[in-house]
Amino acid sequence: MLLPDLASVVAILLVVLLVVPLSWLRPWFPTAPRAQGHHARPVHLLFLTGDQGAGKDTVAAELVDCFGFTRVAFADPLRAVAVDAAHNLLGLTNVTNETFTHRETKDTPLRMPWDAHMTPRNLLQYIGTVMRDKVSPDTWVQATVATIARAAAAADHNTSLRFVFSDTRFPNEHDAVVRMVLALNNTVLHNTLWRVVDPNQTARAAQGLHVSDTAMDNVPVSQVVINNKHHTQAAVPSVVRAALQREGAPWNTL
Repeated sequence: MLLPDLASVVAILLVVLLVVPLSWLRPWFPTAPRAQGHHARPVHLLFLTGDQGAGKDTVAAELVDCFGFTRVAFADPLRAVAVDAAHNLLGLTNVTNETFTHRETKDTPLRMPWDAHMTPRNLLQYIGTVMRDKVSPDTWVQATVATIARAAAAADHNTSLRFVFSDTRFPNEHDAVVRMVLALNNTVLHNTLWRVVDPNQTARAAQGLHVSDTAMDNVPVSQVVINNKHHTQAAVPSVVRAALQREGAPWNTL
């Protein structure tokens, strides 16, 4: 039996994703309720971008733990689709959601017979790109906005909503979230974009980079947050707090 090459696997995956994406994605794309009431509620959206391993999750965790943010990731529904594809298309029954989230496993080859080098990160990149290019550029945005809309509808009208996006990799995703949230009833939007940088990271090799690694490189940001991993974890809160202070109102009052 001939083993398929990588191009064939991607082609099969593309066909299946185009034929049955709705059945996989429906749990992630409920109809977003619209907020009710007469008083506008502040919604704070803080987008994080940066290289792999720069510390975006570290900064997001600090914003969640100390500043009342809720973490959102564009990749959450993407990972659900990838797990389903791994099980039902590729026969990789040992793959779980954690395979795509833990640094020790997401860059470890899946050891597929036709591609010994493909990693969980590579699989996410393939599926994410196919859905963006062939289905809709806003594929992974809709579930995110539905989450925000549900929170806005359920929360007390005097409560400000705060969301941190820990994996902003494409300008259109950032812009689409802002546009969709602006369309919600009874909300006042505040949004900002930070780039997380680890000064001890080696320079990226241009060869082999995926488009998701470089798409945000030239997008202007409001703050550059230095996440120096040679410092102790105790230094992170002061770095994040200082960035919020530099933002000015209303961010410096959170």
